Amino acid sequence: MWIELLVWCDGITYRWWNGQVSSTTGRRIYTTYSTANPPTAARAVAYRLSMLRRTVIAEPRHE
Repeated sequence: MWIELLVWCDGITYRWWNGQVSSTTGRRIYTTYSTANPPTAARAVAYRLSMLRRTVIAEPRHE
């Protein structure tokens, strides 16, 4: 969908990286939403996308 945004769905939950890393483990922290409420999950993904578009700028490819 965008740089640093990939949404997984296992049939029960939607999951994506929230941009944070655990200070304890050093692992990425993921946001999870139930598939029982797709509109709420879609709003959360849209919000994350809007945050990424403000902060992540792709470098142009030189070919």
